[in-house]
Formats: sequence, C-alpha cells, structure tokens
Amino acid sequence: MWIPRISQELQTFIQNLSRSFFPPSPQFALSSPALRYTPSSCQESSPSLKDSILWGVPKRRRSLEKRMTRRFGSKQWGTCKLVPMNYRIQVDNNTGEFFQLGELAPRTFRYIMNETEIIQSKVKNIFGKGAKDADVLVQYLGEKTDSFGNNKSKIIEMETERPKFFSRHLLEKSASKKESTMVRPTGLG
Repeated sequence: MWIPRISQELQTFIQNLSRSFFPPSPQFALSSPALRYTPSSCQESSPSLKDSILWGVPKRRRSLEKRMTRRFGSKQWGTCKLVPMNYRIQVDNNTGEFFQLGELAPRTFRYIMNETEIIQSKVKNIFGKGAKDADVLVQYLGEKTDSFGNNKSKIIEMETERPKFFSRHLLEKSASKKESTMVRPTGLG
C-alpha cells in the first residue's frame, strides 16, 4: 500500500532533479486555427454555475440608510430599537427624588396616601354603614371651627397639624363660580 506511493515520490524527485541539471529536450509543436470565444457555448454552463455558487452572496450592497434602519429601526415606523430620552424627569427640591412632570415624587405620594388613609378611616367611623349624605370637613390641630360655617357638614378633627403638602384650599368647595381674573399689562398704549 505504501510501496506505490514511495515509487511515485521517487519518480517525481528524479524528474525534478534532471530538469534542474539538464536542459529540456526539444518538443513537437502543432499549429491549429485559433479558437474564438463563443459566448453561446459558455452561456450554457454559466447559469447553472452562477446559481449554484452565488446563492448566499448578496448581488448589490445595501445603502447606508437601509443598513442603519435594519440595525437601529425606524422611529416613523414604530420599530425604533433605541431607548428614547425622557425629558420630563425632574428633581423634587424637598426630598431630592426624581419624578416625571405631572406626577408626584414617590415619598411625597406615600405621605399623602398615609394621610388620606387616616382621613378615610375616620370618615368610616363617623358614618358607619349608613349613607354618606353630608359633606366632610377636615379640621387639623390649631384651626378654628367657625371658619367652616356650614351646619350640614360633618367635621373630622385630626390630632396633628396640617401637613405642608396638604393644602386647605384644595379641600374647600368653591361657593360661586369665579370670573376669569386675567392680568392685563399696563402702559403698553
């Protein structure tokens, strides 16, 4: 099995050695009419060759816009893969927490929820299981009773002072519709 291989290697070695020391022997040359390139003969084998080799190769380079759209998506089509910047984030000056515009900071929200739960539990104790047919006013420590003035409303007395974030004005109903108080600049005329 290995003997034919060794003999083949030995023959190629001798041929290479003889070519390096002795000039090549004269060869016979034949002249024939020149063959012309005929595209029809090459076209027959070409399509099958193209189809088999170039299946997975792109024929044209994609434009930069298409490549970037595939990579990052497009905002106008709703396929954007980038996280958009949120410019509505603010910092609460009192607590130092971040919050979005139109929302409360988390700690302030918790304070308000705790205060509201206390008020709701006291309202539940006053009305019980009956109908809640009267207005409720919340009176904090240090506030006067005569300012409430409405006899139909029930007063809930709190043992603490009114928190700074719990505005009294927001708890009062407006007695009458206020006309618009538009401030006009003076001295323009």
